[in-house]
Amino acid sequence: MSLKNKVVIITGAARGIGRSVALELARLKSKLVLVDIDLKELKEVNIQVKNKGGEVISIKGDVTKEKEVKKIIRKTKKEFGNIDVLINNAASLLQKPIEEIQEKEWNSIIQTKINGIYNFVKNTAEDMKSERNGKIINLASIAGIVGLKNSSAHAAVNGGIINLTRQLATELSPYKINVNTVSPGVIATSMTEDLLSNKEIKEELISNIPLGRIGTPEEVADAVIFLASKDSDFITGHNLVVDGGWLTH
Repeated sequence: MSLKNKVVIITGAARGIGRSVALELARLKSKLVLVDIDLKELKEVNIQVKNKGGEVISIKGDVTKEKEVKKIIRKTKKEFGNIDVLINNAASLLQKPIEEIQEKEWNSIIQTKINGIYNFVKNTAEDMKSERNGKIINLASIAGIVGLKNSSAHAAVNGGIINLTRQLATELSPYKINVNTVSPGVIATSMTEDLLSNKEIKEELISNIPLGRIGTPEEVADAVIFLASKDSDFITGHNLVVDGGWLTH
């Protein structure tokens, strides 16, 4: 999977899946632009990437604000030139019964995941079209496919991401731009740490996973890297599920 010198933007890069993707791309010698609202942790990832010999810039930015996204795109092009790969990973976790979800919480989930993708795709598509080249990978979740406990917000937003990806693939394929989704199942990250610290809940979750364990961020990163690489050139509009077999039930 040759991604050497490819310019890759990763949102939500400070931790979890985003961090794992960044470190693997650093090993593959990609040129990285790491975006997150958590500057402290972002700086730590930046150091790890540089220790692997990777070229990298880190930018504190809010994906929900188009003005900030435009600045990120401009800085990327100034530093590295054209953008080859966009990985929309920024996310947050909200698990509550729907009657307990506050309007502000609901809107935050929608804005981060749906609006974040909209802002970045809108502002990178023109350049990718002119180059007739590009890979866009949107991170969703199996919550967009199957019902999960107290996950109405995630069901709505991730179902939207999966269908938005299909539509974008249709629109952008004439320009040789591939757009795909990766939908993880239960993955051990800082976002799920509190949930998985409850032994009873963890055992219940594992009982739904045929492979009998929780997934790792590195395993999701492998799927993302595949879709970012030339090996996936004939794949677009696809939703690659990484769930240990959850959806086989």
